[in-house]
Amino acid sequence: MSKSYRVVQGNAGATERVPEGTEGTNGVGPATRRWTASRKLDAVMCVLRGQSLDAVSRKYGVSLHDLTLWRNKVLSGAESALKTKDIDETQDAEKKTLLSKIGEITMDCELLREKIKRLENGVPFHLRR
Repeated sequence: MSKSYRVVQGNAGATERVPEGTEGTNGVGPATRRWTASRKLDAVMCVLRGQSLDAVSRKYGVSLHDLTLWRNKVLSGAESALKTKDIDETQDAEKKTLLSKIGEITMDCELLREKIKRLENGVPFHLRR
């Protein structure tokens, strides 16, 4: 008994031969055009584990172009995840502003305490009454 195949258009516009009755499985056919992140990651992990792009492309029914794009995104995401210092300019500017504000408040507090000491002349305010 031989399988019958039909030609369908894949995700990137390439035509593929697909066994009859497989719409919606393994991402092949028009029933499942959207790929979840976990399914994309599964396909990319197969490539990263050493399987050829062609084999994974056929297995998952996705074009080589899409598979290569997914792999590049995964690798760039991994690179950014491994960075030791995340520099965000807006956070740095906000941090500097807040630190200067803390410095101003601290200086005001010290000046007010000194003024209170001078006004009391060694006698605490609550004992003057």
